[in-house]
This record gives sequence, structure tokens and C-alpha cells, in this order.
Amino acid sequence: MSKNISCGIDFGTTNTSLAVYKNGKIHTINIDPISPNPTISRSVIYISPKNSLSFGQQAINNYNHAIEQNEARTKVKIDTGRTIKIAQYSAVGGYKGEKEVPEIIELEKGGEGRLLQSIKSGLSKQYFTQITAFGHEYEIIDLIAKYLEHIKKQAENEIEDQIDNAAIGRPVNYVGGNNSIAIAKMRLAAQKAGFKKIKFEYEQHGALQNYQQPV
Repeated sequence: MSKNISCGIDFGTTNTSLAVYKNGKIHTINIDPISPNPTISRSVIYISPKNSLSFGQQAINNYNHAIEQNEARTKVKIDTGRTIKIAQYSAVGGYKGEKEVPEIIELEKGGEGRLLQSIKSGLSKQYFTQITAFGHEYEIIDLIAKYLEHIKKQAENEIEDQIDNAAIGRPVNYVGGNNSIAIAKMRLAAQKAGFKKIKFEYEQHGALQNYQQPV
């Protein structure tokens, strides 16, 4: 294994990307080879009736195939029993403060499987820790770990080397707050995915550093 090798992960609510720092150079990784843009993977997970998992574009393809073969797409909303605060705006006065609304998690359900979207939003939810599909209980942390493990293997295959260190982007505030809970869950997921040294960087810092790079 090469020395001084690490990766940066932008695990977003909608999309995910990964870059590797190796031998003094940054390598953008094709973590989703069948995606229209292979360097970007949709942050989605498909659970089949046989409880197999697929990720990114393959998850979407599997889900769409199930829809074509079976029933139309439906959505399932899960009320966690908690409330979250959201900002209110008006066209005239701008920001009007915050209001509390019920915390709802939305899952898409097809005839032959479950497509999980926006799974990152579950990180900050203290009491929403698992989902049930086809008689099997899945911990949110374990699902995220499987996703991270998948893109980690894609990166390792491309650079032909092992990646133990990861810098993971984090927002200033996670959806719903509870930043310490969200970071603790994300760290555990990364550890389960096989990363040994993990640190978190504000997403804004990464954007600023990218902006400052010479063209």
C-alpha cells in the first residue's frame, strides 16, 4: 500500500462524489461507472425482495425495472413522532423566523423493492434508527456503511491501492439539527465501511479550497 494516500468524500443528500490523494496528486474517481457522469453517484440504495442491496445508478435501474415489471410507483411516508424547525420566508419581508413541523421520512416503494432516497437526512434523527423491508430490519447506520463501502471499493479498484483514511464533508447544520448525533453516526458508518482514520471538514471549506485552485 502506498503511503500518504487518503480520500475525500462528499456524501450528499442527493449525490455523492469521491476523490483520492495519492503520491502528491488528486485523482477524481469514477465511483459509478454506469452513471451519466461516472464521477457522481446518486445517494440512493435499492433493497430487493431478497434483501440484496444496490447503489447509485444501478439502484435506480433495478428500481425502474421492478416498476416496469410490476405495480406503479408509490410513496410511503413515515412519521417519526418528532418535530423539526424550518425557516419561513415571505416575498415581501424575507426571513420570518422558524416554525415547527412534523418530521416525515419519505420512502419510494415499487412492486419489487424499496428505493431509499435522502438517507443522509436520517443521520440527525435520534429515534429514527432503522427501517423494515421484506421482513428484515435495516439500521440506518449500516445502510450508509454499505454505501460507503461500495464507493470505497470502486475507488480502490481504480487506483489499485487500499484506502484507509477519509475526510468527509459535513454541513454547518444537518437537517433537523443534532449535529453531534449525526457526526457520531456518520463516523460509525465510515468505520464499518473500513476506514480507519476519519475526519470531518465543513463542506464550505472544500468549496472555498476548490475555488482558490489555479485554473
